[in-house]
Amino acid sequence: DLNLWFITRRQERVWLNDLLGVAAATLVGAVAIWIGAGTVPGFAWRMLGCLAAYFAGTVWYVKTMIRERGKSDWLWFSIGWHVVALAATATVSAWYIVVFGPALLRAALLPRHRLSPKQVGFIEIGLTLALIAVATTNTGLNFAA
Repeated sequence: DLNLWFITRRQERVWLNDLLGVAAATLVGAVAIWIGAGTVPGFAWRMLGCLAAYFAGTVWYVKTMIRERGKSDWLWFSIGWHVVALAATATVSAWYIVVFGPALLRAALLPRHRLSPKQVGFIEIGLTLALIAVATTNTGLNFAA
């Protein structure tokens, strides 16, 4: 497991490790859907892709707010990621604009302000709850069954 490799080297906060965690969580989501439905239909893969895009964007955004604060290359990459993610997820469902629009604004505007890690976390909780609402109501999966 690559995540364990990073941990044993005390590099658990390296961006690649974070993205590997996002990828692993996405695959676990696919496995959970497969266990429940016997298949992972195309619309479920698209939903999982939207989730992965959001959480990968969170990796870049949080880096610009905490560990890589003030580094313009990280900031521009984060903003660019969010622009592409907004455009891509809007093709899955226009409802994703409700999440990815504010996520883009937060990635572009909030690094100018000194927010505490706690404040950054609360913002992420709010956007994640909105993401869950959009993802679970626009997939075609029956989560109530």
